[in-house]
Order: sequence, then C-alpha cells, then structure tokens
Amino acid sequence: MISDYRETSKGSEFEIEAVLPNAIGQQKYLILALNFKKKQAGVGDISKAFTRAIQVKSPVILLSATGFSKSAHSFWEKEYKNMVSLVDGQDLK
Repeated sequence: MISDYRETSKGSEFEIEAVLPNAIGQQKYLILALNFKKKQAGVGDISKAFTRAIQVKSPVILLSATGFSKSAHSFWEKEYKNMVSLVDGQDLK
C-alpha cells in the first residue's frame, strides 16, 4: 500500500512511502525511483539513499530505470547492503 508519493527532482527522482507485508506483519519502506535518461545510478545516489534510510528510520529500495554503475554496485555490496536494496529497472522488463 502506497502511503505517500513525491517528485523530488522534476521528472527524474521520486520518493514513494509504502507499507508492505512481511513474515511478521508489515514493514514501512521508502522507495527511491531514479529515472535518468542515459546515465546509470552511481555511488552518490546510493549514499543519498542510505542517508534517507537513516532520516526516515526505515529500509530503502533504490530503483534505477537505467541500472547501476559497476563502482556503485561494488560500493553498495561493501557498505550499504543491509539498509538499501537495489532494483535494476532493466531487470523488470
């Protein structure tokens, strides 16, 4: 269930607050959707997602329509894998 939706950068960045079921009930998530025209999401985008996770005190799902750079994915695996989930929009087709 979506509880809130905001466009944070005209046409390219969106924040969606959602409550999703899990094994013990429900969990609030912040979904950050990136809709860049050509560039892939980078390290800065992942760091920004982690900062938002701390601010809202909930896990973040970072969705990128154009995917993630190799350096961003490597950085995520080492640093933020437990608080930020990555979803590559290319995998959703």
